[in-house]
Parts: sequence; structure tokens; C-alpha cells
Amino acid sequence: MGAAPTARVVIAAAGTGGHIYPGLALAEALRAADPDVVVTFVGTRRGLEGDIVPREGYELDYVDMVPFSGANRYFLPGALLRASEQARRILRRRAADVAVGMGGYASAPVLLGARLARVPSLIHESGAIPGKANLVAARMTGHIATSFPSAVRAFPAGKGIRVTGMPRAPEFTVFDLD
Repeated sequence: MGAAPTARVVIAAAGTGGHIYPGLALAEALRAADPDVVVTFVGTRRGLEGDIVPREGYELDYVDMVPFSGANRYFLPGALLRASEQARRILRRRAADVAVGMGGYASAPVLLGARLARVPSLIHESGAIPGKANLVAARMTGHIATSFPSAVRAFPAGKGIRVTGMPRAPEFTVFDLD
């Protein structure tokens, strides 16, 4: 028998460090569990991910998505459709086995792209109050993880919601105050 195929995970984490760093911690946990796993990221060109993700050694693809607030609300439906098609193509090119949305502008289009590509998906909400992108993305998957129990009630009923806590960098497990 041959070896099991290498798992391929695409993580959408965009905008702020509050989405990106938990995504990186998840990527490191996946690599610790399976050194052969292939993890790539999807983001936008406007967030911090363009600097942080490549510096941490991960490949980063981009979708053209707009923020979920302000005057962008008029452009949001068209931008979501365009970015979701871009995400669908990325997921197919990366041969993704699963798509994970960590929040930020890229999460909703990646989850919609995953649905279109028939790729299993989940979101992780790291805040006590879910962000708009993850609330939209939650409509496109049945799998939701949260850091805080208080976030659960914001998501649609009938979804598979688990309180998993915050993914954190392994450096915190050995933090020494002495």
C-alpha cells in the first residue's frame, strides 16, 4: 500500500493580525500533526497578510474583495461574486482538501468559492463578537469554530458550532517569565 496522500489546506486570513496570527498558529499546528501537509493562504492586497504570511514561509494567493462597511456596501455583491470565482479557481489550482476562513475580507469569498468547488470548509471566529465576514461566511458552511462561548449565539441555528479556543503560536506554550 502507498502512503496516504498529502493533505492540502487553504486558509483565508486577511486584514488584521487578529485574523492572520491565529491562521498562522493553525497552519503550524497542522504541520506539527502532519509534516507533509501543504498549507497556503488567501488574502487581499489591502491587509497585513501581504507582509506577514510570506515572511512566515507560506504561499499567499489574492482575491479582489472590498471591506464589508461604508460605501463599499453598494459594490459588495459584485465584489463577493468576483472574489468567490477567484477563490474557486485558487482552491482548484491548489487541489484543496479543505478551506478554512479565519476572518477578514477574504473569508467570505473563500467559503463561497469552496462551496462552488465542492471543497469542505469551516470558519474560525476568534472574537467574542463575530465579525461581518465570518457571519456571511457562516451561511456557506455547516462547520463553525469559535474562541468564545459568547460568539455561538450570533451564528445561525442548526450549524455545527464548537468552542475550540484560540489557536496560538507554539512560542506561547514555552513562554518563560523568569
